[in-house]
Amino acid sequence: MIDSAAANSGCFPNWEAASARLEELRRRDLAHVDVAADMEAIEDAFQAALRQIPPSTTSGLVTQQALFQKRRR
Repeated sequence: MIDSAAANSGCFPNWEAASARLEELRRRDLAHVDVAADMEAIEDAFQAALRQIPPSTTSGLVTQQALFQKRRR
């Protein structure tokens, strides 16, 4: 059986390098984000969903509790 400490010691430098590279990529990607345009796109999608499925008049708590009771039996 391989000693886990010895096996892991070779992996950590790789993970550290990958972590640094991923952080660099994340920062670069976020630098070019247009928050206003993204929010507008999300709002459009949200409004489309509301037209398809109107909001519920209940919280769903009664349905949830009924499902829990059914599961208990």
